[in-house]
Amino acid sequence: MSEVPTAEAKVEETTETTPPWERDGETFDPERAWKLVQNLKAELAAVKAKQAEAPEPTAAEEPAPEPEAEPTEAEAPEPQEDSAVQIASLQAELARVKALAVVGLSQDFAPFVPGATSEEIEANLATLQKLISDAANEKTEAVLATAPKSRGMAPNHPYLC
Repeated sequence: MSEVPTAEAKVEETTETTPPWERDGETFDPERAWKLVQNLKAELAAVKAKQAEAPEPTAAEEPAPEPEAEPTEAEAPEPQEDSAVQIASLQAELARVKALAVVGLSQDFAPFVPGATSEEIEANLATLQKLISDAANEKTEAVLATAPKSRGMAPNHPYLC
């Protein structure tokens, strides 16, 4: 019988050496604990208020659906039309990105390449590419025109000797 109280005494000693609020070497911070409690209380109050505002109707309280609430045949095609428009828009965007990748331009140029079909996009991209090329050529010509004319090196130049 003397062994049983000894085991209980050891259990109590181990719980007294490490308080339950200290874990993994982290000491108890009363301010942090108080903030946590207050935040949890506020969150609980908000959830309860939301539930009070919109109570879930029980099966007995649910009204029967009205026949007018169902979509009519005229309303049904709208989501399909919206989907078709979205699909067409995404296909045009994909064609635009592919065409830009083929010619080696960044996707940043996509807003400057209008068109709904791949043919229109390719034609507009060719125009954009020509404009970029022309602008680059003009810039190169302007730089070359302002650069000093080289007369060549004299044969007795100090670096050549």
